[in-house]
Amino acid sequence: VAVIGSLLLMKLPPYIPHPIKKKLSSDLVEGFSYLKNTPAISIILLMLGLTSLLVLPYNTLLPVFAKVIFKGDAALSVIMSCISGCLAGTSKALIIPNSTLSVSISQT
Repeated sequence: VAVIGSLLLMKLPPYIPHPIKKKLSSDLVEGFSYLKNTPAISIILLMLGLTSLLVLPYNTLLPVFAKVIFKGDAALSVIMSCISGCLAGTSKALIIPNSTLSVSISQT
């Protein structure tokens, strides 16, 4: 309560916003030149763009694919679990490069 009261008692000069005189084209040129000079941010933005371009349609159409092709909603959970298993195995191989990924196959 004391903080709010002291903030209300403060006398500040009125805020006058300064007009921005830049154009959109000059801002875009400045942004692309910044990306050209900083490759770390360029790589991050490239990866983000590729992820948005390739993964978003995949995740959007996967339920339709499971319902139409496999004729049921239960197939979606099987597909998603297979994908997560593949991602887990790949990430293990990337994190621990000298590890061997062992797969046990039982014969009946």
